[in-house]
Formats: sequence, structure tokens, C-alpha cells
Amino acid sequence: MKEVFMEKVWWKDAIGYQIYIRSFKDSNDDGIGDLKGINQKLDYIKSVGADFIWICPFYDSPMDDNGYDVRDYYKVAQEYGKMADLKKLIKDAHDKSIRVVVDLVLNHTSDENIWFVKSEKKIEPFTDFYVWKDGKMVDGKMCPPNNWISFFSGPAWKYSEKRKQYYLKIFSNKMPDINYESETAFAEMEKVIDYFGELGVDGFRVDAIAHIGKDLTFADAKNLKKTYKSFSNLPNTHAYLKRFNKTFSKNNLVTMGELGGDPSKKDLIKYTTENELDMIFSFEQMSVFKKDHTINRKALIKTLKYKESLSSKNGWSVLFWLNHDYPRLISRIRGEQDNKNAQICLASLMYMLKGTPMVYNGEEIGMENYPFKSPADFKDVNAKMIFDNAEDIDAEFNKLKETTRDHSRTVMQWDSTKNAGFSAGKPWTYVNSNYKKVNVEKAQKAKDSILNNYSRLLAVRKEYGEALCNAKYKFFNKGGYMGYKVTCDGYTLEVIANLSKAERVLDLQGAEVLYSNMPKADSLKVYQTVVLKRSL
Repeated sequence: MKEVFMEKVWWKDAIGYQIYIRSFKDSNDDGIGDLKGINQKLDYIKSVGADFIWICPFYDSPMDDNGYDVRDYYKVAQEYGKMADLKKLIKDAHDKSIRVVVDLVLNHTSDENIWFVKSEKKIEPFTDFYVWKDGKMVDGKMCPPNNWISFFSGPAWKYSEKRKQYYLKIFSNKMPDINYESETAFAEMEKVIDYFGELGVDGFRVDAIAHIGKDLTFADAKNLKKTYKSFSNLPNTHAYLKRFNKTFSKNNLVTMGELGGDPSKKDLIKYTTENELDMIFSFEQMSVFKKDHTINRKALIKTLKYKESLSSKNGWSVLFWLNHDYPRLISRIRGEQDNKNAQICLASLMYMLKGTPMVYNGEEIGMENYPFKSPADFKDVNAKMIFDNAEDIDAEFNKLKETTRDHSRTVMQWDSTKNAGFSAGKPWTYVNSNYKKVNVEKAQKAKDSILNNYSRLLAVRKEYGEALCNAKYKFFNKGGYMGYKVTCDGYTLEVIANLSKAERVLDLQGAEVLYSNMPKADSLKVYQTVVLKRSL
């Protein structure tokens, strides 16, 4: 069915929907979401407004990091189904005009991957497939090769008794980093890309792509708080990506790269303008959330301008508020007097920008953070490693109960039945106790729900998406009365949100109201957002 989608660069005016497979929908009641579960919900996904789905890793894995530690790229994890289920999902999604983007993990594998097993034993041609280094003696004690720190806390190196060397692992201990100075490593990952291209996927969200290049001098980091600068957004990252791009392009695969590691704007633009990636995920919007759980209005308008600028000059950005690595959006702004409509304001301001919108499953119904009570509650390997290396457990817990990735991974709340309709079996993770009030079934019936607002907003986005690709944006912010004017061919769109503390006058002369989150748009109430159209 893939040939149906060859007519244009489809992804610039498309809307995406991210699925955390493990928590989305369980089809066989074993308590774990799966590929068949996604298939069961394609009509719902379509109703939200999505043109494509991004599925988090489903590959065979020991699940140290819920699938981002890949043991075998050519097999589906047993709990998620079989390769036949993936093929059917791709076909059924395409039949419904939904494209399928899957996660591609290029930076690392599981230490149970056969490539690592062979590399650890120095079996050619896999000897240098990963980053191996001798340790160094410090005060008579064997220590890691340098002082680099893992993103997940603790040293970025793990000692192998079998090989008598350290391997680099900038995430968990069981996720060794691939060495792209190795021709074998490149060739094997290119085979993986070819395999899924032939299988019929439409593209990849490329995980942790900013980190595939390393400082090959392996010198100590001068600033321990920024050791990621030694393995993030380096020149060799761009060189490696240019080679991978040839394989992506050959298979007509769209690529969305996750760019952490504090990249500069120059770097971000470079990723999408020099034959490397099609789109980028960057995280400057995290500055919008204040410690008191309110919205930083100045940071918001600055972020919107920055996001739009990344999609100019032939670059392109993914427009998103959260994903599987961040807390729930509505909980991050719970300090606002009306956080439901505050979230809708944020959605309108983000998803009408130039770029490609991406909604994370559960965001569209306002799913909230889980109320963790103790360190033992956390399931995420990141949290566990932080506690293992913590000097003050209580202090770390107080941070993590707000920031843990576990918040965004609680099960999708479909209805008010047992386990929120996710599974008849005991779920692998938590079900938020508010599921009887916050669920898809209830949201579909409530005219003013976040879900119905998202659907109406995204319908406007879809209608005008192609025009937005080449439009000119002009931003304004008057004490929280903010938004932007978009000049298109023959008309303008105005996206306005009132995040000030007072009702505002709304000039409707000559305007058509395309969208409003409140019944009347004769004035702009606090937390009201509108999209207006005017003829030039």
C-alpha cells in the first residue's frame, strides 16, 4: 500500500500521534499493550485528527528501558506480538490513510544483542562494534577511562569482566553505545533501515540521534555538569547522519530526530538543511513551565518564535508539548486557575505554528501525573539509577515525583471500566485513580472536553496546514494576551490566546471564527483561545 503515499512531501502538513505501545491498549489481557491493541484503536486515532502514528520500540528486548534496549531488531518482543501483527498494522493503517512511523534506536543496543555478545568476545568483525576503552589507574585503583557522566546518573562506563575493558553507555548499564567508526556497525544498521523500508513503514523517529558521535579523544570533561558536550551534537554526528540519510532516502523514509544535549540553533538548523534529517524534536518548550506549576508567559512567546524559526530556511521542526520522557502537560500547569483551558491555549499556540504537530497519547484527554508516594513506586530504569547513585534519597524523590518519566507511561484511560479499559489483566504499570472521570469515552460525550477541542483545533490545522507551510508569521505578546498573525495567499489567520488575568476586547470586524474553546467569541475571556480568518 505504500505507493499510495508518493504524491508529495506529505509530512509537512500532516498531524502525528505518538503511541507508547506498552501502555496504550492490551488486546490479549496479559497486562501489556501490544500491536493488535494499536490496530483496534486506529479509528479513534483517526478521529483525533492524526495522519500518521509514531510507535515507540516494539523490538525484541530484555526491557531494561522498555524496548529502547534492542536485543534483536528483526523480531517483535513476545509481549507485543509477532512480525505478522506489525505487517497487518501497517496494512490496516495504510488502508485508513494513516502512515506508520516507528522508533529507530541507532545510538545503542541491549548488552544482550548478539552484536554485543560477539564484540565482548572480540569476535571479528564485531570487535569494535561498540566503544571499548581500557581503564586508568588512579591512586592504585582501576577507574573508568574518563569522567563522563551518564544521562541516567553515575559513570558513563561499565566494566566487562569478559573483555577486561570498559564499554561506553551514556544511558543505562545494559545499553552499550555503538561505535560508528566501525564499518560493520554502519553496515548492520543500514540493513535494519532497509528491512523496515521494505516492510512498508513510512519513516522513523530516530532516538537519541544527537549522541551517535563522540569526542574521539575521550578526554575528561572540564565541566562535570556538561559532560554530555563530549558526546552530543558533535561534528562526526553530522558526518554519520549524512551517510545514513542515503539509506533513508533510498527507501523514501521520513526521519524525525530526537535532539537532546543542549544543541545550538545553528546545529538544529543544520540537521534539517544539510541532507541529514527531515524533522527535529528539540526541547526548548520545557522552559515554559515554572516551579509553581504555572506558565511562564514570556518564555512561552519566546519558545513559539523559536519553534517557528526552526521551520524556516528549509528546516523543519516537530511541534509537541510532551512525550514518553516528560510529565503530563496538564499537571505541569496545575497551578493555573483553569488548567484545562490553559492546556487548550497551549495546544492552539503550538499546533498552529509552521511545523508538524505531534500529540502524545493521553494528552488529548488531559491525563494527569501519577501520585507517587515513595522511591519504591518508580518503575523507570532512569529513576532507579538515580536512586542507586544518590547521596540524599529524599531529595531525589522530591524531584522525581514531579519529573519522572513514569508519569507519562501510566496506562491509557479508555473508559470507566476496570483498569480504565486498558486490559482485563493486571496492568504492567499504574492506572491513575482519576480514570473514571478522565477517559476517552467520557471525553467524547462532553462537548467542551479537551479531546473535542483538540479534534476541532486539529481539523482547522489540517484544513490550513498546507498554507501554513509557506506562510509568514508575526508574533505579539501584550501581558499574556498573545499569539501570532499568519499571512497566507489571499488571507490571514490569527491565533490568539488570553493568558492574561483580565477579559480582553476581540476585534471580529471582517473575521471568521474558525475555532474557539468557549461558546462565544465576542470578547476574549481569560483562558480563551481563538483562530480567526480574515481576507486580505
